[in-house]
Amino acid sequence: MSDYFKNITIVGMGLMGGSLGKFLVSQNKEITVTALVRRDNAIDHVLSHKAAHKCTTDINDGIKDADLVIISTPVEIICEYGKRILPYLKRNVVVTDMGSTKDKIVKSMTLAIGEKAVFIGSHPMAGSEKTGLENSYPELFLNSLCVLTPLEESPVYLVEKLKLFWENVGCRVMQLPPDIHDYLISSISHVPHIVAAVLVNFASKIRSDIFSSLDFASSGFRDTTRIASGSPEMWNDICSSNSINIASQLEIVENMIRKIRNAIQNGDNDQVLKFLCESKNIRDLLIKNCEYKNE
Repeated sequence: MSDYFKNITIVGMGLMGGSLGKFLVSQNKEITVTALVRRDNAIDHVLSHKAAHKCTTDINDGIKDADLVIISTPVEIICEYGKRILPYLKRNVVVTDMGSTKDKIVKSMTLAIGEKAVFIGSHPMAGSEKTGLENSYPELFLNSLCVLTPLEESPVYLVEKLKLFWENVGCRVMQLPPDIHDYLISSISHVPHIVAAVLVNFASKIRSDIFSSLDFASSGFRDTTRIASGSPEMWNDICSSNSINIASQLEIVENMIRKIRNAIQNGDNDQVLKFLCESKNIRDLLIKNCEYKNE
């Protein structure tokens, strides 16, 4: 069996789908990339951006020849899409996604497509607060991490084939069970997004008679809250699909804030310094490790 997918269909051509399509079109002359979009007026947009070789709104035309189908839509749409594409899938085709949560998606898609195809969840951890095809670029995935979430019954050779696909796109690849993925990724992606949104809303409420605190916001505040500019609809879907993990971890954050607030209020400078030093050391080590991995 070939070690690469020859016919690839990308469903949804926003930032993620568009960036992937642009990379595949620019780098590999032996594959055909088909984009499946919702509206006719998007077809010329996709083709003019060279994000696909072909583009269509017809599900049959977009899916029937695919060896690999990549669904790049909001989480809730991914969960609904299995039943729509099932009649048009070739037998044993690999279907994956690019969603930020996995457990609900894997369960829904595996149930929907049954034994006709194989669903293996993917989470390429790349992106931007910006959205849309117009902001896509082919290097988006370079040196990023992609987490695959196969099930125990997923054919090993197809998992390896999908792993090779993402590696060729420029990703480092790891594997996790879907539920463990959602538990771990919540703390470094989903909860931070909510916290960033809280900080923006909080700062907007702090005012004097003349000024808002946001009148003085500079690079530090912008860096800390950049991700709050992400798509509200997309993040609402993420909160819905990973609600238990996000809610329980936000409770941990609340307890940590309460603890450091009490230390500050009580003048416990040693406790405050210890907390700040621990945080600095952890982040410095994280940055050092990230630089090492990207060498």
